[in-house]
Amino acid sequence: MHGHHLTIENREIIAQMRAAGLSQARIARRLHCHPSTISRELRRNADSPGLYLPSQAQAKADHRRRHSKQPWKLEDTPLADYVKEGLRRYWSPEQIAGRLRIEHPDDPGGAPRMNLIPPLRFRLESACLVDTAMACQAGFPVVDLC
Repeated sequence: MHGHHLTIENREIIAQMRAAGLSQARIARRLHCHPSTISRELRRNADSPGLYLPSQAQAKADHRRRHSKQPWKLEDTPLADYVKEGLRRYWSPEQIAGRLRIEHPDDPGGAPRMNLIPPLRFRLESACLVDTAMACQAGFPVVDLC
């Protein structure tokens, strides 16, 4: 189970084995995971009196997963246009973020984190490759589409 989320079936096994009085280490061996996974699961998803219900635990885990990392979207905004233009000019993510800090010093939310710019660059390059490939297949002369 290394590197995967617990499933509802895993949670049902945890509940059954816990009700039978088995240790967290034994449960972990049965599920082929680390004992800390079981400990964390019981700590996060058991009710306050310590009652562990698999369906309730799954619902809590699903809720946490949905609300954990809200995506930072750079879509159809002036900031997105600025970043795209900077990438078209072959500016580095550091240059884009630095210029945003200089040009908009009073807007702390305006400068994207530099680690978010490379994925956008990849998306732009991928879209350009797709556009170029589609143009070739359609028989259009390929000029710099991006």
